[in-house]
Amino acid sequence: MHYFEFENPYYALIRASSKEKAKGIYRRVVLNDDNEPIDEIKEVSRDYALLEFSRGEKENVKLPEIEQVLKHFAMEDKDEILLIDGSLI
Repeated sequence: MHYFEFENPYYALIRASSKEKAKGIYRRVVLNDDNEPIDEIKEVSRDYALLEFSRGEKENVKLPEIEQVLKHFAMEDKDEILLIDGSLI
């Protein structure tokens, strides 16, 4: 699996098997527009994604325990959004 970070117009950290799949998830879930062009996407390392995910703020919830974060990252066979811009929640 690969990890992709999107910056504009909304932040998202997505785990996906390919860049194209990550773009599709971003368009469908974050932008809600399958035709919207995406300019800023970069592939990041698993360690970087793990660190960002572990630091991700969740509204009115304390940060997750390290064991929970590691368990979540152990399920690497699933394409999913790991973090999303708080203004979209």
